Amino acid sequence: MTTLKIIEIVVSILQFITLGYLVYNLHAPRVRYLVALTISVTLFSLGHIMEVTSSTDNAVIQSYIVSYIGMGFSGLFFMLFAFEYRGSKKVPFVPVLVCIIVCVALIATAIVTSRDGVINRVNIVETARHAPVHFAVVLWTYILLIVGDVILSKYVTASADTTILKYVSIVVCTIFFPVFALIVNNLKLFPHYDVVPMFTSFANIVLVWYILNYRTPEWAAMGRHNAVETMNDAFLLINNQTVLMDLNRKAIECFPQLKKDYIGMKVAKIPEFPLFLLDNSLYDFTLDVPPNGKRHFMLIRSPLKTLSGRRVGTNIMLIDDTINYDITEVLRHKTMHDGLTSLLNRTAMFDMAGRDWTLSVRSKRNSCILMLDIDFFKGVNDTYGHLVGDNVLRTLSEILRNRLRATDISARYGGEEFVVWVPDTDIKGAFKLAEAIRQIVEKKEIVLDNGEVIHITVSVGIAELRSCYILAKSFEKMLSLADEALYFAKNNGRNQTAVCIPNDNGCLEFMTSLEQLEFFAPVLEKRTLPDLPEARILSQESTPPPKNKTQELIDKL
Repeated sequence: MTTLKIIEIVVSILQFITLGYLVYNLHAPRVRYLVALTISVTLFSLGHIMEVTSSTDNAVIQSYIVSYIGMGFSGLFFMLFAFEYRGSKKVPFVPVLVCIIVCVALIATAIVTSRDGVINRVNIVETARHAPVHFAVVLWTYILLIVGDVILSKYVTASADTTILKYVSIVVCTIFFPVFALIVNNLKLFPHYDVVPMFTSFANIVLVWYILNYRTPEWAAMGRHNAVETMNDAFLLINNQTVLMDLNRKAIECFPQLKKDYIGMKVAKIPEFPLFLLDNSLYDFTLDVPPNGKRHFMLIRSPLKTLSGRRVGTNIMLIDDTINYDITEVLRHKTMHDGLTSLLNRTAMFDMAGRDWTLSVRSKRNSCILMLDIDFFKGVNDTYGHLVGDNVLRTLSEILRNRLRATDISARYGGEEFVVWVPDTDIKGAFKLAEAIRQIVEKKEIVLDNGEVIHITVSVGIAELRSCYILAKSFEKMLSLADEALYFAKNNGRNQTAVCIPNDNGCLEFMTSLEQLEFFAPVLEKRTLPDLPEARILSQESTPPPKNKTQELIDKL
């Protein structure tokens, strides 16, 4: 018996040290109810030591009070700890309130019964320890311990992480120490000595040691916060049932309509959920993110799999690629545009206008090419210098940008020559446009640094797709006909517009006025673009109606 007392005192001292260590680490997550549990077990152990070392009735009564309070609440706090440890955001209020009322009632009844036994000089051990109320307190405590054990067992079973499985199993096993002690008492291996408080204290020490050193869920939560919440990329996690399982701070910044409260809801029921994130054909997009303005994101989707390889969801990452995107856009602009005028360069013009020429032929859309050349540009360079010549080129390019439509394609062809592709425009419309540009250029005053004002003029050559197709079966050929018209305009006195029209014999004819075009209109109207097999265009009526976009994206996922 003396040996058991010494062992229990040593365990109790360790219990007090454990309590102090736990209070020191009170800032750690998910330890609120663990602190309360440790205090209860400490009171339970302290009460039993007071009982076995007491020599007066008052000391025995006080030991019973301390012991019953500690034992009665230990089961309740362990159950609450199990709820908190598995990550439950809310503890069921009504069941917990009932448990508290039952605990307080049983503890108060047990204390009164034990006190009466001591005062009336009835056999203390037989009356107090073996009274029905005492067994009710013990039974209720073990019921709550088992409930908490079941909660933790479900958490372990549901976990796919072997590390969590290993260490949380330690927590579950600690519950069997008090059960083992109860079995030892019933077998009377240590007569007249209750080993339950000592074993309970030992189990609590092991539990606290594990929680503070192997807090797998807590470390995982802290690791998630440090890795996921603080990164500059948006993150969303959606399971196979299209339920939003997680999202980080950056995702809420990108999509302010999303909230943490939406976790656990199907994406189809979340107001204004960005369903385009589920579109597997989308890899990057630009988004207006206040207060930084427009940001460009790369969209990366990866499967979320269990350790066995089964896919259970999809990780969605939005990587802020604005810097690289801006650099790429600058480089792309430099490779496609002329550095002096900011118009398209020759290569980009052939690519874009050539593609549009093909579409115009296939869809039988009439279009035109304008080729412009600055008159006597070499004289400007020779007289005023190349800086003034560069200013003249920039002035003409600015006039083109302001006068042309968004669908028109303008480019610097080379030197002082410019090309304009005008889609969906007939020969008359192109002639009017060319004359308007020519007159604007003629009236434009270019002021030099010394205050001198100079004027320039341009000559324009035009070729029409419909009228020239008999000779020009490609964009390059059509451009050469516009060049022929420009050559005619320059030889005919400059500062004018000339139109190149092949006649039925294949010979080129040039016209420099709208009246001439009107006279030649009946001949032009007879010319049509050929029917090409690849020119078939589905009518709007034959196009199947689009599916519901929301349902389509959810089905894809």
